[in-house]
Amino acid sequence: MKLILASLALLLSSASYALDRAHPAFDAVLKAHVKDGLVDYEAIKKDPSRLQAYVVEIADVPAATLAVWPDEDKIAFWINAYNALTLVSIIEKYPVKSIRDIPGVWDERKFKAAGRSLTLNEIEHEILRKDHEEPRIHMALVCAAMGCPRLRGEAYVGGRLNDQLKNQGVRFVGDKGNVRLDPKEKTLHLSSIFDWFGEDFEKKYSNGPSKKAIVNFVAAHSSSLAVEIQNIHNLQVSFLDYDWSLNKIR
Repeated sequence: MKLILASLALLLSSASYALDRAHPAFDAVLKAHVKDGLVDYEAIKKDPSRLQAYVVEIADVPAATLAVWPDEDKIAFWINAYNALTLVSIIEKYPVKSIRDIPGVWDERKFKAAGRSLTLNEIEHEILRKDHEEPRIHMALVCAAMGCPRLRGEAYVGGRLNDQLKNQGVRFVGDKGNVRLDPKEKTLHLSSIFDWFGEDFEKKYSNGPSKKAIVNFVAAHSSSLAVEIQNIHNLQVSFLDYDWSLNKIR
């Protein structure tokens, strides 16, 4: 009887949070304040109510509810949580020139999410990277820097996650600030993101060394680069300096 009641409670809990999987509060913030991947931090700071409402929502989602969601919904939840809490970190200290000007922003400041007290680093490394084999999260997590992927103007949603991450990959690879091929030097210049997290791409994009994996990832997200890369013998890889300046609308 106790097991039946516990199962019923879990089902009711899941049902009560079913609509939250669309992340409407965060979606509204992004649609209102993100343009071409850049953020109007000043406007959010003037009226943070919708962002604050979303922070309360992600804090209150029971861990047991999240546990029974499909994997895509879990990934979408944690990407949205990371991006939303990064926005919170910025507007609390705004104006700042860079997120790196905020002491402890990644590894000391704790936030509540799904009933847990977590840092941004723990969300990224201990949950998303550790529990989910999805390297494309690195095209979606935005640490408020110009070197990051552009912030999407909508929330991530489990039912559309694959298409959203694919689009993010195409956009990231298509930006010459992130990926640039020099045929004369036979060198593919890449964002430092691929240097920092190359191992995450290995299983899905090569089942081999990081260099091969990230080159395959680039080729998979740009048909023009795929052709050029294929025609270069002994391709070299170089990593670009990371731009830590704030990703604000200028």
